[in-house]
Formats: sequence, structure tokens, C-alpha cells
Amino acid sequence: MEISEIRVLMKYEFLRGATTRQAVANINSVFIIQVATNATAAHWLKKFRSSDFDLSNECLMPPDATKPKSVIITPFELSEFYFMCIGSSNVAQSFHRFLREVLLSSDFLCK
Repeated sequence: MEISEIRVLMKYEFLRGATTRQAVANINSVFIIQVATNATAAHWLKKFRSSDFDLSNECLMPPDATKPKSVIITPFELSEFYFMCIGSSNVAQSFHRFLREVLLSSDFLCK
């Protein structure tokens, strides 16, 4: 099921006057798998209550100039990221060590 279809169902449930739990129960009772969660329904019903009935994707990223970026510098390139995944704080060093090990231990390169 497409996300846009779930949003239409959420709007329908809002117009019916359903609560978050009722909306999730009604939508999931129609489908074999769980397609709606309480968090998703709460988000969309809150949006609809504020008279915002736009079903398009929201841009959650601020403009480049206002948000700081994390930067990884490798010998090959400069990479900029808006966020770093948990456990990714030393990716640049690990990648650099991996490349050194691969390139220096290979037989096809002259040392």
C-alpha cells in the first residue's frame, strides 16, 4: 500500500471524527498487515486538527545555510552529512584504515 493512500485513509478517519486509536483500528482491520501505527495516526490527525489538509510530503530538512553539517574528510573527497547515524562517529578513520590495509597488502600494487 502506498503512503499517499494511507494519508487519504487518515483524512477520512479524521472527517469521521475518529480518535487516534479508532483510526488505527479501523484502517488495520481492513488490511492483513499493519499499515497504520498510533504515532502516524497521531501525527496526521494533529495536522488535520490544525486545518492543514495537505497530504503531500513534508520537507523536514532546513536550508543548507541554517543547519550545521558533520564532515568526513578522506584522501579522496570531502563528504558532508546533516546527521550521523549512531555508531558512525569513527567511520572516516575506519574507512581510511580499511583502504590502507587493502591497498598496502595487495599484490597488484608496487610498493
